[in-house]
Amino acid sequence: MNPYKQYQSGPGQSPLRIDVILSLYEEAIERVQKTLVAAQRGDNAAVQKLLPPIHLIISALASAVEGHAGDLSMNLLRLFDFVVHCLKTPDPMHLEPALDVLRTLHEAFLAIRQEAVRLERSGEIVPLDRLRAVEVSA
Repeated sequence: MNPYKQYQSGPGQSPLRIDVILSLYEEAIERVQKTLVAAQRGDNAAVQKLLPPIHLIISALASAVEGHAGDLSMNLLRLFDFVVHCLKTPDPMHLEPALDVLRTLHEAFLAIRQEAVRLERSGEIVPLDRLRAVEVSA
């Protein structure tokens, strides 16, 4: 089930982190593809309408990265920065590399899905429904 639809359906088991990540990449890829088509046909109004949700998705993906976790995290953040940089000039020459990065990252996360599911189900990765967005200490 789509993680967003599962969330909308109310209480129950929360979606797995990896599935949320994958769905965000899929949505970003789909929207960049639409933006690329609009740019190729010269429809600047459509391009400008499509860009804000892409930025929001990339921001969501980047905000989940632990910047202090090491080289892998920093490289992910650099790749997100590259995608955002490409979106600043939304023409085919810039959108295609952004799309390539997003597809590559999606494939990488898809390749580790089975292990990520195992880790979350075993409790080695905290499930989304047990995360606290903000902790306040007295």
